Formats: sequence, structure tokens, C-alpha cells
Amino acid sequence: MLVPYMIGHYARDGYGLVSLVVAMVGMCTVADLGLRGSLGRFLSEHAALQNVKRFNEQASSALLIYLLMGVTLASTFFVLSADIVAALKIPDQLTREAQFIIRWYGSPGILLTFLVAAFETMIASSNRFDLINNIQTGVGLLRGALIVGVINLSDWGITGWALAMSMALIVNLLLLGFTAWRITPGLRLRLSLVNRKAVVALLSLGGYVFALQLTALIGIRVDPIILTALLGTAAVTLYAPAASLANAFHPLVETLSHQFSPLATGYHVRGDTRHLQELLLRGTRYTLLMGIPVCTILAAFADRICTAWLGTTLGADVATVARMLILWSVIDFFNYAGGVHYPTLLGTNRLRFLVRLEVPLAVLNVVGSVLLVRYSQLGVVGVIVPTVIITAIRRPVTALYTAKACGLTSQEYFRASYRRPLVVAMVLVLAALGLDHVVNSTSLFALVLCVSLTVMLWIVLCWVLGFEKNDREVFQQIAGRFKSYLRRGGGVAPGNGRR
Repeated sequence: MLVPYMIGHYARDGYGLVSLVVAMVGMCTVADLGLRGSLGRFLSEHAALQNVKRFNEQASSALLIYLLMGVTLASTFFVLSADIVAALKIPDQLTREAQFIIRWYGSPGILLTFLVAAFETMIASSNRFDLINNIQTGVGLLRGALIVGVINLSDWGITGWALAMSMALIVNLLLLGFTAWRITPGLRLRLSLVNRKAVVALLSLGGYVFALQLTALIGIRVDPIILTALLGTAAVTLYAPAASLANAFHPLVETLSHQFSPLATGYHVRGDTRHLQELLLRGTRYTLLMGIPVCTILAAFADRICTAWLGTTLGADVATVARMLILWSVIDFFNYAGGVHYPTLLGTNRLRFLVRLEVPLAVLNVVGSVLLVRYSQLGVVGVIVPTVIITAIRRPVTALYTAKACGLTSQEYFRASYRRPLVVAMVLVLAALGLDHVVNSTSLFALVLCVSLTVMLWIVLCWVLGFEKNDREVFQQIAGRFKSYLRRGGGVAPGNGRR
């Protein structure tokens, strides 16, 4: 909702600068040497085995490493802010503001983001993703309110945006820290608990996670830097809206897959292969089914969505944003199809294969992006075309390996996880394209009508074609519990929120 508002207020170069700095902060967090993934793996293992002593040792060791890395990177960012601005060729009229937000949002943001990761991981190890989601939602609303307030009530410009973002990060850290202490039994964070064995274990597994994070960094997050270097900050304004809209749905679709690592770790360390396999089969099917309507709607109605959303802020270039949105939908479809692969392989401590696959593909991705942006007629769109191709190649390979790692044949995995969702996807895409052709109006009402009909058809298709018999039984039981809960007028929530 803020994207067209901020583009209108800060203009193309200003919004491009904001998006660039946010991307740079995200890139710096990759320098945690894979600590977040390895910490989550070990904390989930110790929580499953109820080993409080080892849990506190790993948590204390990780927090110290995070603090040291965060201070080092934040200080470097602060000191080199002028050099960073010069290297990125920021327009002269934005140089002063660029240096300010790099120093006073970028530097603190790096440190706070590192610390946030530590406490989020502690909460996630207890499988309390509901609390993390609630905090993220609240902080997201607060961040939006602060940005709108700064824009409307002050003339601080982009510097006001930086202060609002920093305040939201501080609140996020405080809430997560307080929550981690409340819900983690026996949590103790002490310097005396830091030991060499815990640090070595974290960094050993973290090496594989770090390599995979680097592939994500050079595969996607480096895109704004490529565009800035070759086409200027205004080009990022055509890239960022589509990426932002696609990313907005990731937490919703991936709400299941984000919970898989602690569950997979628990089943793996207890030797429960049957539940591990069921987790992979159902998790893949449910995640893909949840992603299908999002990808279909964003791709089939991209022109309508971008016109209604961005209005006249980008003029004729709104068509470029629509093409970007279609490509992001294709990328997301393949990512949703493998949304549970990484957490499953992390939980079973089998990341070496992914590293060998992802690293060369990521290098090809960035080389292809540079070549297409510089030498082809695709312009901004060229930066993500290689990502589409590489994601399509990577997905079946990782699917086969993950199935094998869990003791399943490729036929068993495809039949149980992909066959039904792919049928749903084909029918829904054809129906959505037909709606887009039949409904000629470009009004907001027509868009809402098309989206509503697509969602209703998706619900029917999921129930009839996407679900197996046991899936329907599970959802009927859930619906029954919620009906009973509503009849009681609230009170104790149905079921166990941690399940």
C-alpha cells in the first residue's frame, strides 16, 4: 500500500534509493556465516531432546557471535558511507540524504537485524511461529504508520523514512527478546556459557548454510545493485514494486514451510522416518496448493493489478512493472513447489548437495543478468529472466534429492505431492485467463470480481481435486473444532497452537 504513496512523494530516484538501501542491509545480513540456519537446527535438536544445558550454550555462543559481527559490519558501513555512495553512482541531488540513511538506518539496521535473528531463532526452536508472525504483523503496521506520519507531518524527506524504519527495528528487537525469555523454559544467556565446542559446531554447519545464502544473495538480492550500476537508481523503481508485491504473499504461503525445520529436526533425531516422510509429502502439497492462487492471480491479472495499484505514478512504465510481476509469479511458483526442500534437508543435516548445485547456478544467474541488462533490449526485465530459467532447472533436481534423503522414490513423491496441485494449477490458470479475456472493464470493481471468482474456484478445486481423502477429513475436523469454539463464544482456542 505504501509503494505508490512513497513513489509519489520521493519521486523515482528517491524511492529507488530507499529500495537500494533496504536491499543492501538485507545483503549484509548474509554475512552471518550461516549462523541463523545452523543455530535453528541445533536449538531445535536440543529442544526436541530437552537438553537445556546445550540449548543455552548454543544460544549464548550464537548471540555473542551475532553481536561481534553486527558491530563490525555496522561500523564498516558507517565509516565507508561516502565511499559506498560514490561507488553506487547515486545522483548528486541525493548524495547527502544517501549518506545519512546509510549511516543512521543502514548501520544500526545491520546490528539490530543480527540480534533480531538470534531471538527469532530461539522462539522458532519451540515451534512458536504464531508469536513471531504476530510480532511481525504488529511491527509492520507500526512501521507503515510511522512512515505515513513522517511524510505527512514533517518535511524530513528520506531522512524521516530512515528514522521511522530504525524505530520499528528497535521495537521489533525488544518484543522478540521479551517473547524469547517468556516462552523458552530455562533460557539463560551468559558469557560464561560460551564455549569453543558450541562455536565450532555452529560455524561448521553454518558454512553450508552460508554458501546457500550467498547463492540467494547473488541470485536475486544483487539485482538492484546491477540495475543501479547499469541503468541508474530510477531503474530500481521499476524493479522494486513487482518484487515487493510478490514478496508480500510469501509469509502467507510459506507459513507451513517455515515451521518445517524444527519439526524435521525433531523427527530426524528421534529416528521417526514415517512422520518425516509424511511431513515432506503433505508439506509440499499444501504449500504448492496455497501458492497456486497467488501466482495465478498476480500473473493472469498483472496489467489490471499494476494499473489499479500504481495508477499514474509511473505512467506508461507501469507495463514494465506488470511484465516483472508475471516473471516473479513464475519464479514464486517454482519456489513454492520446493518450499519444504530446504528446511527438510536442514533438519536432516544434508545440505552439501544443495551447495554443490546452487553455487554454480547462482554465478550463471548474475552473469546472465548483467549481460541481458547491458546488451539486450529487455532493459529492467532482463535482470530476472535468468532467475526464471535457473529456478525452473533447479526445482526438479532438488525435489528428487529431497525425496531420496527421506527414503522416498521419485514416483512416490511426485504422485503424492505434485500430481494433484499441478492439475489444480492448470485448470485455475486457464479459468483466470478466460476471465481476463471476458471481463473487458479495467475498473477496480472488475479486478475485484476477477480475483474473487478465481479464489472461489481455487477453493472448490482444492477440495475436489487437490485434497486426498485424509486431507478432507483433517480439514473437516479443524472446521468442526472452530465451529464449536465459535458456539462457545471464544475462550480457550481450539487445539494446541504449538502443534
